[in-house]
Amino acid sequence: MLQLDKSRTGAMKTVFVALIASIAAIADDLDASAGDLNASGKAENLGAIEIVDQRREDLQLESLANPFKLNASQIAGAEVFTAEDIKDLRPKDLFDLLEKATGVDVTYQGRRNPFFVNVRGGGSLVYVLDGAILPPYFNKILQKIPVSFIEELQVIRGASAINIAPLIAASSMSGGASGQPQVGAVGGVAVGYVLIRTKRPDQTSTTVRAAVEAFKRGGDLAHNESVYSGTTFEIAEGVKGYAAAALSGYNRPSEEKWFDGQSGWSEMATIGVESEKFDLNLLAYNDEGYFEMQRGKELNGTLSNMKWYIDPLKLQLFNLDAKVKWNADQVTLIDLFTTRYNQTEWVGGRTFANPYPAGGVQHSLITQSGYSVRHNARFESDTGLNAGYQEIEAKGKDYENYRTKVVGWSIGAEQALFDDALSFDIGYRQDVKTVIYDKSGAIVKMKNKELPASKVFALGADYRFGAIAQASARYFNSDQGLNGDLEVKSKPGDPKLSGEKQVRYEIGFGVSPIKEFGAQVTYFAVDSKNEKSVSNVTYACGSDLCYYFAESDTKRSGIELITDGAVSLGEGGLNYKLSWTHMLQDKDNKGDSRLGASRPRDLYTAFVSYRLNDWRFNASLKRQSGWDASTSSPGTAYDLDLGDFTRMDANINKAFKFGENDGDVTLYGRNIGDKMYATRAVIGQGYYFDRGRVIGVEVALKY
Repeated sequence: MLQLDKSRTGAMKTVFVALIASIAAIADDLDASAGDLNASGKAENLGAIEIVDQRREDLQLESLANPFKLNASQIAGAEVFTAEDIKDLRPKDLFDLLEKATGVDVTYQGRRNPFFVNVRGGGSLVYVLDGAILPPYFNKILQKIPVSFIEELQVIRGASAINIAPLIAASSMSGGASGQPQVGAVGGVAVGYVLIRTKRPDQTSTTVRAAVEAFKRGGDLAHNESVYSGTTFEIAEGVKGYAAAALSGYNRPSEEKWFDGQSGWSEMATIGVESEKFDLNLLAYNDEGYFEMQRGKELNGTLSNMKWYIDPLKLQLFNLDAKVKWNADQVTLIDLFTTRYNQTEWVGGRTFANPYPAGGVQHSLITQSGYSVRHNARFESDTGLNAGYQEIEAKGKDYENYRTKVVGWSIGAEQALFDDALSFDIGYRQDVKTVIYDKSGAIVKMKNKELPASKVFALGADYRFGAIAQASARYFNSDQGLNGDLEVKSKPGDPKLSGEKQVRYEIGFGVSPIKEFGAQVTYFAVDSKNEKSVSNVTYACGSDLCYYFAESDTKRSGIELITDGAVSLGEGGLNYKLSWTHMLQDKDNKGDSRLGASRPRDLYTAFVSYRLNDWRFNASLKRQSGWDASTSSPGTAYDLDLGDFTRMDANINKAFKFGENDGDVTLYGRNIGDKMYATRAVIGQGYYFDRGRVIGVEVALKY
């Protein structure tokens, strides 16, 4: 088993521990009163019309103070998981949490790019941590970010939401919108955003957590510990400040038959100043760990003999955001960020029979920095305007050496009519990528080349029928051109590749007549032209191998249904949320359906929470229909048994008093039915199965 090198961050640990101790001392001096263990409220009711939003101002979806503000028509495509929801769901990591989102399926293959996130049957997402746009390898980055550091996770899927960040990747090996070099759709603009908003203190307190987990199918106990300490203070009359620091560590050992161990050590510090006219917030984040690439398992029980792992895997991130509130209707938002991702991948013919062959170690270093300036405005209380400009520059020293830059801008307007019952919004976004330098081996493939612009036009409308119902519609049209850091070219003899175009429609209707029941139904359709995918044919490019690309036209459409509500039962209260995403079609340019072949037709999620005095009972369910083919770089494998699983997670939480301090203890289980399911298989390596049932206990104390 790999061991984490604890000497690597000794100095930083000392600084962070000292910072936490200082904040805790301030807490004692100020004699802060104990508050509720989690300050967030219930998840945003997507079907409801009237929402009482008690969250901080920069998180409220329609607030001018939110750098990721949404218009009325776009909110139907937004799903918010608050800190309270995350506590109730008890996810293993951020990908486990994303799987709870409506219409989202996460496939896992345990290899270089382990997680593939699909939304309503496909596409890619842009991931933003506070204001920092995450670089490639986000799939390894996200699984290490502690969920205890998160105030909210916002999944934005509305087709007309285009002003948040560039919809193409600043840095990538294959030009995908997500920045992820994956098999499947690698070109095209993103279909949405995942916004990760970190915690800020609203009072002086310290929370300590510790958890331990056991696995039915072997391996030593896993453990996770974290501490979060924050304080607020007065600087001058009308000027407030806050400071917080957090530490988290985890270790998930594995046995040789699984080889899926992980470890991580994370540090976060944040400090801010708030006044009537000006806000300033600084976030510093650092983590490091290792990641084993799980062994695949063939149907006959044979295990893959390859021994691949990453050690170390590091991320440093800084984000500075400022807000100038000229008045209640005019807000300017400025953000500067930088990220540094560094990993050492141990490959090169390593097997369990020969784990230490000579050579084959691959080092990757990707840095990404940028800034944005936005202005949100409201005129005459019924006309809104937002405009923004962004620049992102990336440098990669990876399988490729590259330096790229994306410059983008967006503008949008919203008009309300009939006492705000009806609203229209319109937006335009343009992003241009320039490849400053792109080298493979001894060959410079591109230099100072400006790629065709990605142009996006969007429309939206929303109508509210009193306080109990609303209808909305959204339209998205993009023309990307041919985009990529590498040479994106077709196989010899195939037609030359073309730029990608995409059109999306969404029509939704929601009702919320009573607090006990709300419902929302959405029809969505995606029509893509010249969608790129990686073939299994390679060619020599410098000292490396590159893959040829293919393209096809695809059409997807489906229906999404969400119901939720809050019900009083006896002395307690029950909250629930159910969703069903049903794909009506998913066809390529040959007219062949991918439903049940390479994509699931149906996704179901359910969440139920019952609270009685100091007790909480929570359960979540994920149901995914099956499919029988899986495509990866070695080719397409057929006649498989993928998906077709029902997974249930549940937990019981009891609050208690420890002296004058609040605490709670939670007994939780994941995959309680012990379903051995797989969502990907690779030729020559087999299936990547879920570990199965996990039982754990967590204790938290706040003082």
